[in-house]
Amino acid sequence: MRRALLVLGTLALAGCGRGGVVGAPAAEPIRAGCVERFEVGADLFPDKVEIRHAAHFSVTYAGHYKVVRLRARDGHGGGRGEETLVLVQCGTPAPPLTGELAGASVVEVPARTVAVGAPSDAARLTALGLAERIVALGSEKIF
Repeated sequence: MRRALLVLGTLALAGCGRGGVVGAPAAEPIRAGCVERFEVGADLFPDKVEIRHAAHFSVTYAGHYKVVRLRARDGHGGGRGEETLVLVQCGTPAPPLTGELAGASVVEVPARTVAVGAPSDAARLTALGLAERIVALGSEKIF
């Protein structure tokens, strides 16, 4: 469940903001689109996502990173899965994972490759034309 939330949340929001390279050719240099000179206080996400109808995730912005909180029902027992992701613009430092960010997963964006936890995740990426970016396919018990 945790991996599925991580993958879906990252894919849903990695392209939000400037410097998106979704659909870029695989031959592109690995650091292309990254911040070359980090300036404290710079807003690297001037275009903010506005969530109108979704209730299972939220996004807050903090200059060079965004915090995504995912809340979903766990299909394996009816519980709730909660995950906090810190999406950090590549070329910038990750924030300290203290306070509300304690236990969060840090993901550098834009994401170039992805590991998926279910065939349905792979199908979604294929439908988006991103199948070549899948580097691993696993399941709940094996990755």
